[in-house]
Amino acid sequence: MRKTISRRFQWSARILCAVALLLVGFAHQPIVATADDISPIELAQYRLPDGSLPILCITYKDADGKVHGKAYAPGCEACRIASAAMLPAPPTDICERLASPRGETVVARSEVFHRQLYPPNTGPRAPPLPDIVG
Repeated sequence: MRKTISRRFQWSARILCAVALLLVGFAHQPIVATADDISPIELAQYRLPDGSLPILCITYKDADGKVHGKAYAPGCEACRIASAAMLPAPPTDICERLASPRGETVVARSEVFHRQLYPPNTGPRAPPLPDIVG
């Protein structure tokens, strides 16, 4: 009984998290473009085929003129939820850790099975026919 309850709880928690992430996309608010920030030519590059503008999270300037990054934008709930995870930055030295310390090189193996090419005058062969007259 306890195993069934824990499985039900796990599945319900998974479904709840999936629905919450789906609804975060609907909580996303479109940017308010001002004439100072984006020129009409730049704004036309982002226009969708139906004529509407997509939802963008970009850096913004406050009243003092300071530029703020998009991670802590005050008007975007999805960015605030995503920045709450505080994931670590990916490692940049991954290639250095994967490299061999001795500097060995990998030698390509020769194939065991080679393709056997038949002479050009050989026709296709079919399986032998059983004796009909027999």
